[in-house]
Amino acid sequence: MRGPIAQSGLGNGGPGDQGIEPAKIARREGRPVGIAACEPPLNIESASQELAKILGAVAERLALSQEQARGEQVDQSFVGISKADIVDSELTKDGRAHVTVRFVSQLISATRDKAGAVLSGDPQKIKEVTDIWTFQRNVSTPRARENPNWQLIATQAPA
Repeated sequence: MRGPIAQSGLGNGGPGDQGIEPAKIARREGRPVGIAACEPPLNIESASQELAKILGAVAERLALSQEQARGEQVDQSFVGISKADIVDSELTKDGRAHVTVRFVSQLISATRDKAGAVLSGDPQKIKEVTDIWTFQRNVSTPRARENPNWQLIATQAPA
């Protein structure tokens, strides 16, 4: 894991995750504060795998509901995630850690009419898709910090 993810200090602590230098972590009374204080940290690899599952399911459902009404069929395949970068993080006053991640993924998509002719997309071409997702986790108390789960609270496509 290299680049912004590893440098953020929010990686999974595995091989190649160097985190951020101790001098660069915000501290209060010698203890990390803000997003760096979250235990356990956001595991980008695990989040990316979960995102792949979610994106695949969401894409299938959206495509089915819209195109089925018109008698069209959407063929979609989620190829994978090529990049995940933390673009923002904060610790709110109420003790919630927020992390915003930009995911770059690959998708193959084609819409076909009733006869099977391609109306849009390309069933052979991989398309790059960028999504920005924001996750949150309650870290306000020691008991809350025991829960390692992050919740997806917002999604957006870049402008």
